[in-house]
Amino acid sequence: MNHGHRDEIGFRTERVSSRQLWGQAWGILWPQHFWITLGICLVGFLVAGAAPMAVLMGPMMCGMFICFFAMMHNERPTFAMLFKGFDFFVESLVATLVMVGLSFVVMIPIGILFFVGMFASGVAAGNGGEALSGVLILLSILGYMFAILVMVCVSMLFVFSYPLIVDHNLAGWEAVKLSARAAWANLGNVFRLTLLNWLVSMLAALLCYLPALLVLPVALFTQALLYRRIFPGPDFATAEGESQAGSDSGVGGYPLDGGISETGPGAGTQIDEWE
Repeated sequence: MNHGHRDEIGFRTERVSSRQLWGQAWGILWPQHFWITLGICLVGFLVAGAAPMAVLMGPMMCGMFICFFAMMHNERPTFAMLFKGFDFFVESLVATLVMVGLSFVVMIPIGILFFVGMFASGVAAGNGGEALSGVLILLSILGYMFAILVMVCVSMLFVFSYPLIVDHNLAGWEAVKLSARAAWANLGNVFRLTLLNWLVSMLAALLCYLPALLVLPVALFTQALLYRRIFPGPDFATAEGESQAGSDSGVGGYPLDGGISETGPGAGTQIDEWE
């Protein structure tokens, strides 16, 4: 299998409105694609959870992005598209293992420090040092919260890995590296969308969790739309049935400089909804 190379793919860095992405995602999904997309997402996560160590997460995520890209072309998503994610099994598994491995590298030292802090607080309390014990517990809790924040930041760097594998047929390691670079260059865009998705999901979860499931396909679709804004590709239908101009998604002609090539398939690409 031939894989695209990282130095052939460029990306945009302009500001993108997260609220606009939500509006566009909802407009494309509702009503014709919403329920089938919800079913695809639920089945995808059920299959992904059927094997240990997130072995099936990569193929299912790739399959979901295949469905999202199809909807950008005003095509109806299908369960067959979801399972076409297994065409990228090896590369998506490599990307998943890299992401999981880096997460462990971050979490293990922080986890050790957390348990050491809790143990030390227990020892201090047993020796009559209630004040010191309280301080150690507080520091341990703050450290744990910091670990969660670090994990969120690390995960944001990988948000484009699976769509890059699907869209450009990249090798898993190359997709992870390019995703990290593009996400870092677009950290504000990625953070705002992540925060908005989290807030909407938390608000939906307060309503007995069922609305949180209904929010799932919209939140995932916004990630695909953000990817397409940052990595321009073929034309896709907007919520109003109009098309936005994009470049050909084939590799070649994109220097990895964070900008847009003046030559090659992406030359002259314009996207009207940048802020």
